[in-house]
Amino acid sequence: MAESEFMEVAIAAAKAGGDVLMRYFRKEFSIEFKADRSPVTDADRESEHVIIETIRKRFPDHAFLGEESGAEGESEHTWIIDPLDGTLLFSHAIPEFVVLLALMHKEEIVLGVAYSPVQRTLITATKGEGCFIDGKKVSVSRVERMEDAYCIHEYLDGFNREPRFLPKLISLIPSVRSLDIVTIRAGYRYFLEGKVDAVIVAGVHPWDVVPYALMAQEAGGVATDLRGEPVGKETTSLLLANKALHPKLLESFKGA
Repeated sequence: MAESEFMEVAIAAAKAGGDVLMRYFRKEFSIEFKADRSPVTDADRESEHVIIETIRKRFPDHAFLGEESGAEGESEHTWIIDPLDGTLLFSHAIPEFVVLLALMHKEEIVLGVAYSPVQRTLITATKGEGCFIDGKKVSVSRVERMEDAYCIHEYLDGFNREPRFLPKLISLIPSVRSLDIVTIRAGYRYFLEGKVDAVIVAGVHPWDVVPYALMAQEAGGVATDLRGEPVGKETTSLLLANKALHPKLLESFKGA
């Protein structure tokens, strides 16, 4: 199966999921809260259902790991799905949310897609073929010195879920140019375009970060968790940086 066929289906599935979200966006809908207090709506569930069914029509033997439906099936190919990354923002009518998809072959990430149905922005990456935003190839920054590094993270709730990393994050403040809080969906794009130099997140789920790990690598960067381990199906934190800064930033989290 050609990699282009996987990407063709992934884009179609992401856009189908995005169409579902737009039918709910800025309209009334019910919100529930999971055990970890993260919100979920009918839009999340319906989007994930449509995404899975779109993929399943072409690849009926593939497995799935979805935020809402969990793990399903056994296969060398597993689709990792976040049907609505940014549910809290979505529920507050803030248009900073995306559909996220990744495909793993065994333990290797081979494809990643992030689609914003409001802006109609599409980020894609295929193993060995680069990272593209709306068809334009992008590259991470070339900043080498920590004191010049513009680093971003999202809200501190994630670090509250993995508190061992919080003191390490705070300790970075005097070492870098800036440690800023940016809505992470925009932040990932800024990183891939070379506008910021590193992204640091904790307390996440694999479906939140696996697509961005491949995108970062294909844009010339490095992606690991905050312990330096490869990103995969069990990942709960993420460090994205260029090749010069990544080892220096990773050293800052050593011992956490």
